[in-house]
Amino acid sequence: MNVAQRYRRRSYSSSSSTKAHRRHRLRPRAFDGTGSIESFWAQFVNCARYNRWTPVDKLAHLKDALTGDAGQILWDTDASATDTVEKFVALLRNRYSGTQQSDKYRMELWLRRRQPGETLLVLQRDIRRLMALAHPSLPEDVLHTIVNDYYIDGLDDPDLALKIRERNPVSLDDALRISLQLEAWARDSKRNRGDVANKTKVRSANFLSDDADIRLTRIENDLQKSVESLANVAQLSSQVTNLEMQHR
Repeated sequence: MNVAQRYRRRSYSSSSSTKAHRRHRLRPRAFDGTGSIESFWAQFVNCARYNRWTPVDKLAHLKDALTGDAGQILWDTDASATDTVEKFVALLRNRYSGTQQSDKYRMELWLRRRQPGETLLVLQRDIRRLMALAHPSLPEDVLHTIVNDYYIDGLDDPDLALKIRERNPVSLDDALRISLQLEAWARDSKRNRGDVANKTKVRSANFLSDDADIRLTRIENDLQKSVESLANVAQLSSQVTNLEMQHR
């Protein structure tokens, strides 16, 4: 391998490495204070670990990710309270994951009902999200029991809710599976009833049509008989008239 070939190989290797580094760099999502601070922080930690950020890098990117109401922390808080990642995260958690926030999510969870046109999967995902925000410290086994009740009540369909409870779902995913199955059966049954009703209407219409044809045929026959009777009467009248003329 000559000097030119070695140079091209090194240049290609360096270019490929740079492109790969740029392609795989992760960017944390923004946080405006309306979502879950824990979800945001978990995703931010993943980005920081993957990008191999230093503590200084993490603090700079964390401040850059704040927008809206959350960005207000950058100017309404003393600089000494936000000069490390640990202090900054503690401040964010204190402001956006306190008791007031939990109470807010509990109220949303309690009032959550399925909207017209909303799929069962979307409802289930939102119930799961609100449950994690409203009760972040509950044990997982307790969460499974409570979240099923919230999901079933959120269906806003007493008949469907009763059928799901009768099947005793063991988890939220199980409750979703049962509700999807029951809803599919209900749609199929409704479609079958509609087909039967349409067939009944067609049969009834055909019957009425046949009955009308029969009655029309009878009327035509009666008219034909009446015409024939009148013709016979006219013929007899003519014969009687001829006989009377002959005897005169």
